[in-house]
Parts: sequence; C-alpha cells; structure tokens
Amino acid sequence: MEYLRVAQDLEMYGIQYYPICNNKETDLTLGVSAQGIGIYKETNRITPRPFFSWSEIKNISFKNKVVSFRISFAKVFYRSIIRNSKLALILSFLQSSSFQYHYK
Repeated sequence: MEYLRVAQDLEMYGIQYYPICNNKETDLTLGVSAQGIGIYKETNRITPRPFFSWSEIKNISFKNKVVSFRISFAKVFYRSIIRNSKLALILSFLQSSSFQYHYK
C-alpha cells in the first residue's frame, strides 16, 4: 500500500503518453490525463508546453493519423500526427462521454 501512495504523488501519475510529431516533424509526446491534454517535449515528460484543461478544449477532431485540438479561450489551433493507434481508441471512447468530437 505504501508503494501506491508514493506512486500517486509522482508528477507523471495518471497520465497516458503517446508519441506524436508536429507539422515540422519535431518529435513530441501527447499526455492525456483526467485534468486535460498536455504536449510535452520528448526529453521532458513532467512539464507540458502547452497544457489544455478539458474545459478549455472546444473541439477535438481525428482523421487518419492526424488529431486536431481547438481551444476555446484563445482561439489556439494545435494539430499533430499520432504515431500510436491506442490514442485513436481513447478518443473514440471519450466521444461517448460528455465531450464533443467531430470526425471529418
């Protein structure tokens, strides 16, 4: 039980990581958690740059291996290529939740 208590206090606890790249083919990591979605540098999985809480995410769309996020507060548009089909499954699962997704 002590191990679980220590694990829950770690900064990376509860985050699922997926390898992605941006339009410039820069390797990044997408972190999905109960708090939201973070984009991490490949070398730093602790501090997301940027991080979007679920309440800030207006729209997520997914087609082929491209996922797009629309952020409501600043009209930011982020688009990345997913290198892992598990994320597609998670996004499909979240579609049945209270979040709104649009597949093109």
